[in-house]
Amino acid sequence: MKCKTFQANNSIVSSFTTKFEPALARSFLPCWDDPGVKATFNISVLHHPKYAVLSNMPKSGEKRRSYDVIMTTFQETPPMSTYLLAFAIGEMIPLEMRTERNLPLSIWTHPEDFLSARFAANFSPVMFDRMEDEFEVKTLQCSKADTQQDLIFQVPYPLPKMDFVAARSFPVGGMENWGLIVFDKQSLLLDSSLEDGLNMTVDRLYHEYRIEKIITHEIAHQWFGNLVTMRDWSDLWLNEGFATYMVYELLAAEHPRLTENEYLTRLCQLVRKQVNVTAYMYLRKNAYRSVSRQELWESMPAYADHGAEQQRLSEVMEG
Repeated sequence: MKCKTFQANNSIVSSFTTKFEPALARSFLPCWDDPGVKATFNISVLHHPKYAVLSNMPKSGEKRRSYDVIMTTFQETPPMSTYLLAFAIGEMIPLEMRTERNLPLSIWTHPEDFLSARFAANFSPVMFDRMEDEFEVKTLQCSKADTQQDLIFQVPYPLPKMDFVAARSFPVGGMENWGLIVFDKQSLLLDSSLEDGLNMTVDRLYHEYRIEKIITHEIAHQWFGNLVTMRDWSDLWLNEGFATYMVYELLAAEHPRLTENEYLTRLCQLVRKQVNVTAYMYLRKNAYRSVSRQELWESMPAYADHGAEQQRLSEVMEG
């Protein structure tokens, strides 16, 4: 659990956020703290009335226990891995939005950071809707009358709300807790000095793109990692590979040059990492033979790392 105390307007402000990945949930409650084991959770939190409290699911009720203690309870979670269990407590206020299908999506900040959340608030519902659309698959099926009909299979986001928290001094850029994504504030908020509409500077473009990437990445994890989870940490690439791939696919429309340049940069990094192994296997396989250039390219995917880089490498090679 993270606990930080800050001086704001000559008063002490305390905030608490959790980060249980990879295996810290066991320090909070007795559990099988392994990603391959899932359970449902019923969370109740005792807290001072001045604090907002959040968890993976929406609140189900509040009960005053004493003058300065409230017990907030939350709806039961769906089956989920322990590392995704989360809650946050602090003097926070929400910037509330709705997705296209009316799902509540809120960004929680300390009051003095509220205006800096506007860019993320404008972008997040749009990307969330785009992500849900991405997981809509249409298939053709013949009816009894031998006419073709479209059947739509959807994998919608299964929770009834989504909260973002802009935390201070969070140890990573973002943590994809199901329904309660926690970001370091520097990764989520756009400095107000960069928000002048007439001042589209390189700095502003850089920070906006960085915010878009991490939001898209953490939203993608709500499906890749949270809904479907790797059995153990040795297969973390299943989570990170798909989430990284979705970032570049979904941001390509707004930033075709930026995303393509990053693709190429990652491809160069991949080639540098793999060229020694590839060359060794290529030479062993084809010793004393005559080969074509195509056979070298065909040998590369077999020895590439798993995940987004392998997928992108195959796409680039296939044109």
